Amino acid sequence: MSKPRKSGQGRLCRVLLFSTALLVVGGNALAEARPGVVKRPRITKASAAKKQSTTRLGRRPTGMRRGSLLQPKLNRFQRFHARNTGAIWSTSLSPRLKNAINLFKSGRTGYGQSVKHLDLSGLNTAQVGKLLKSRGFVVEKSVIRDFNTQKPLLGPNGKALRQLIYRHVDGGMVRVKPDGQPGSARPQPHMVKAVRITRRASTHEFGKEAFKVDNAGNPLPKFPPDLRNPHPVGSAKANQFTDAWADAAHTNLR
Repeated sequence: MSKPRKSGQGRLCRVLLFSTALLVVGGNALAEARPGVVKRPRITKASAAKKQSTTRLGRRPTGMRRGSLLQPKLNRFQRFHARNTGAIWSTSLSPRLKNAINLFKSGRTGYGQSVKHLDLSGLNTAQVGKLLKSRGFVVEKSVIRDFNTQKPLLGPNGKALRQLIYRHVDGGMVRVKPDGQPGSARPQPHMVKAVRITRRASTHEFGKEAFKVDNAGNPLPKFPPDLRNPHPVGSAKANQFTDAWADAAHTNLR
């Protein structure tokens, strides 16, 4: 007996099923290759400002310290200083000191400008020395001395506490204390940027120091008598304000 011939309708059904299967498989592959539309991130003022800053400054290169592009967190003294420019100084400053401060701020004669745009945060003793020498500073090896007796201060090991004084011809200087100053309010290794009262003034006499300079380039009182404290004398807030001033005027070594 001969086999019945397949009907044309059956062949048509099989063709349709095969075509449908191809469409399903192709559709899935297309979906994987082209996912759905990604939701666009919401643009805020902060993100827009960040994008604008990145466009102007360029992306921070690998290894660059964050502090070189980002504004560091301000302490109590720095916040007050930012809101009340000039109000941190005592009203009894000498005309000579006032003139030195104004001359430094103006930058007209170059007085003290070597330490104005000089951020030393996050550096160790060797790195500080290398940077300062590349900018024309000359180092003098010295020791920390008692303010009243001028005798060398000794560390726990009985040796004089080291001090490296980097001086610049424009009157700027950086005092580095790699051993810190044990027994003081700042025992940890640290450094301080300052400007001498004249370009040729001694770097070894505290009386010849005109003012200190913070890492943002602002002139600061060199000691509490030159500082105007907005809080009642002896109050907790007054002490906190003085401590914050000292933190801004000194930079810890890494």
